[in-house]
Amino acid sequence: MWTVILVIIIVFVIIALVSRSITPVKRWHQYFTGMQISAHDFYARVEQEVIRRDFPHAKLYVFEELEKGIFSAKRQYLRVTRGDDVVDIGCALFGKEDSFVSWWYSQKEPSFISKIPILNTLMGVNPKNVSFYQQDTATMFRSAIHSTILFVIDEFSETKGYRPLSELDRQPIGGK
Repeated sequence: MWTVILVIIIVFVIIALVSRSITPVKRWHQYFTGMQISAHDFYARVEQEVIRRDFPHAKLYVFEELEKGIFSAKRQYLRVTRGDDVVDIGCALFGKEDSFVSWWYSQKEPSFISKIPILNTLMGVNPKNVSFYQQDTATMFRSAIHSTILFVIDEFSETKGYRPLSELDRQPIGGK
């Protein structure tokens, strides 16, 4: 009996040490009046385009998240990850005839190991010692996903006879 309890405690400790939350850094959204966009079709097209463009180390999957609480409806999102960088893409109908598309760029919180001096530097995970290359590739990943989303929106807009987005509408909001 004590062995089982000890194993359960060890598993929870390992999960606590390894699991990392994500912190949103930047976002973008666009509301489309009079244009219905299917989330399923939009995510499928974004996924096809990310695969076609062959972004290095990018992984994609659809996940569900509750709208509010445990008894609320679930919404589907497309997540694109590359290392510690995460982009969650949302698409949904809004009202009778409208839709919106959004993305949230996040970075995973530093791991437990990255908080241990010397070991974090040896392992290359010191959050205070991020190379220019790491910063550049994180920025390029976010820009590449944003560009891909805009490309797909342009396709949907053209197909449905909707006006192209203005330059101002294409800009991300806030963050670093």
